[in-house]
Amino acid sequence: MQQLAGIDSMVYHQQEREALPILQKMDVNGFNDEEKSYYSLLLAMAQYKCYQPFTSDSAICEAVEHYRKSGDKVKYLKALVAQGCVLEDLGNSDKAVETYHKAEEIKPIADTAITAYAKLRLGVLYQENIVGAKTIAIEKYKEALQLYRSLDDKHYQMLCLSNIGAIYRDYKDKGRQDSCFFYIDAATELAKELNDRYF
Repeated sequence: MQQLAGIDSMVYHQQEREALPILQKMDVNGFNDEEKSYYSLLLAMAQYKCYQPFTSDSAICEAVEHYRKSGDKVKYLKALVAQGCVLEDLGNSDKAVETYHKAEEIKPIADTAITAYAKLRLGVLYQENIVGAKTIAIEKYKEALQLYRSLDDKHYQMLCLSNIGAIYRDYKDKGRQDSCFFYIDAATELAKELNDRYF
């Protein structure tokens, strides 16, 4: 559990490329149910963040069920978000949205960064118009933005701002066009601050 906790810090602090090979080399044969569940949610998130495709959601479903019963709200939240990511990758966007909504509704907020990520992913899915209106996407991005500001996470703030701006750019009325410039300018300022040359 101590080693998994260390890998947890890597997976959720933009070191997933370093974490994934460690997870893939681990021998899980002697793991108990708690360790297997923790391992499964970490592996799912690391794979997703490293763009490695999934072939099944069985392991993460077992982890979600384990943490639903255990009462560990933080790991249940993480497992739900990981499940949403797996479902997205498998092409089940409707189910992913349902899962992310379950995650964001856990009260009190078990982990601000993970809840913000759930809202960010909801924004992406609604923005892509796979499951609903772009106005909902804006709402979810703004909710995520507020949480990322409370964490002072400028990287994810930049993503939320740029995505909100991109949605407003598609509208033709002046008010929304002005909003587009406001959000894109704010994202650009953060990109300069972070020295993000890909923005």
